[in-house]
Amino acid sequence: MTRYLLATWSGGGNLPPALAIAAELVRRGDTVRVIGHDDQRSAVESAGLPFEPYPTGMQWEGSQGSNPVAMFRVFHDAALGTDVVGSITREPVDAVIVDCMLLGVLKNVQQEGVPTIVIAHSFMSFWHRWRRNPLTALFSARLGVRPDRLWDAADAVLVTALPELDSASARPGGATWIGPLVPPESAPSTGDAVLVSLSSVNLPGQRAVLQRAIDAVAELGLPLVVTTGPAIDAAGLRPPAGAEVHRYLPHPEAMRRARLVIGHGGHGTTMTALAHDPPLVMIPLHPMIDQPLVAAAVERAGAGVALTKSASSASIAAAVRRLLDEPTYRVAAARLGADIRTTNAAARASDLVEQALARAS
Repeated sequence: MTRYLLATWSGGGNLPPALAIAAELVRRGDTVRVIGHDDQRSAVESAGLPFEPYPTGMQWEGSQGSNPVAMFRVFHDAALGTDVVGSITREPVDAVIVDCMLLGVLKNVQQEGVPTIVIAHSFMSFWHRWRRNPLTALFSARLGVRPDRLWDAADAVLVTALPELDSASARPGGATWIGPLVPPESAPSTGDAVLVSLSSVNLPGQRAVLQRAIDAVAELGLPLVVTTGPAIDAAGLRPPAGAEVHRYLPHPEAMRRARLVIGHGGHGTTMTALAHDPPLVMIPLHPMIDQPLVAAAVERAGAGVALTKSASSASIAAAVRRLLDEPTYRVAAARLGADIRTTNAAARASDLVEQALARAS
């Protein structure tokens, strides 16, 4: 039995892939406990894993704000690393699984000589850009180490992306592409609704984009399902008669009902949608996140259309109509969906973790 600590942060789509890997390790007889931000407790404990909050490190609640400077302080917070080292001192583990963005945690744990496994929960081509971001450079200089040095020092780097969509897979370095981690029950959708589902993190202008997407589907008279997530209060939204509006709907249930998805291009939501075969209209909400890169890759693959954040309801409606009228989009999405469903990414990740620890011992 191998003992793991999973170190995460409240970033929305970063948690489900980490929990999927943890679930597979537990299924194999290992133990995994999780340290993270307070608002992650419910999701972690619902997955059957022990949870502890960071006692002294910077607190963060993703659904309540998206201040870039504050977020980068979280990523580089040495106190979070101190909290993790304190946790594994009290209750030793064989390895720490770390979100690739938690550089303060990676630095402290690696200094302790404990094996580290890094989860890169989007395209590696995005992480290459992210490490060159001026804010990353500024805060990494204060931390005293570059992100790529910390990733290179890890015992394994697991990239949860589909290689054919990620241009960085042509020059892998020390990373391994395991494929997207999607719910195991993912299957081709059979529904007739348009699903509108944007970020669970509160991003600037998100509410206005959500309303324009709702208006677009209303103009077309199509069945509509909306998930607002914790970032948007449904009060004040103007859905058409007969539309369903949910604060939360499990992804498998929502995607099974969708013939088309309007999303924000976030990696987790986009890959989960594709795992159910519907084409996507993607409206990236923030230029510093992975959304524009993911949306562009899916559009190049022929499985969707990317629009700007300022797109009108008429433009969104035209994109929806185009995707429904031209079967090539559904065919391309279904091809990617079949690839995602056959990756068995959680098992692949767990195999690589076990191999990495065998090499480190």
